[in-house]
Amino acid sequence: MDKEKLFSYTGHYSDHRFHSKLLNLSCHVKRKLGYKAAILYVIMMDGTVPVWVKASILGVLGYFICPLDTVPDILPGVGFIDDVSLMGAVIVEISAYVTSSVQKRAETLRDAWYAGEASVPPPPSSLIVLSSPPIDTSS
Repeated sequence: MDKEKLFSYTGHYSDHRFHSKLLNLSCHVKRKLGYKAAILYVIMMDGTVPVWVKASILGVLGYFICPLDTVPDILPGVGFIDDVSLMGAVIVEISAYVTSSVQKRAETLRDAWYAGEASVPPPPSSLIVLSSPPIDTSS
């Protein structure tokens, strides 16, 4: 999918719709697609990531949320093939940002989403890598 087409899906993204879609996936789709979605989400929430990376992620997550995409999500067994493939392609494109730390946080986040322990967006301190130390406001 070309970048212009991918970016056209950014308007479909919202935290609420993203979380709802993740929670309503069937069991056999959750593990694989949920992990890829979590990797993308963790990177998107990183304050040090360039805008073009965030735009690519918003596009692919918007595509995931949109039920009437190339292969409609309602088709049993095949409805999410395009979503998983596109997420994988974007992950390869932004692979410099997919560190072992991101992978660990994504696994933890995915498991928390499906255990009902985390919602989107999660507490910022658990995902956002600050480019500068936090300001102490207690004094």
